[in-house]
Amino acid sequence: LILFFIIAVIFLIFASIYLGRLISRPLRLISQTLNTENTTYIDNLQKDRTEFGDISRLIDKSFKQKLIIVN
Repeated sequence: LILFFIIAVIFLIFASIYLGRLISRPLRLISQTLNTENTTYIDNLQKDRTEFGDISRLIDKSFKQKLIIVN
């Protein structure tokens, strides 16, 4: 029974680290892009078929529309 709890705790630690990286990396790239208005940070992310990919494509589209409006 104790061994089960130890294995469960180890699993939860690794799962939380993995999920943290899975979420924090795309958010960091999106944040850098929004702060600098430089879409090179999200070039690879735009290819993903995830929600983060959708957000990245929308950001890129909005920056392109902004350039058209300003010019």
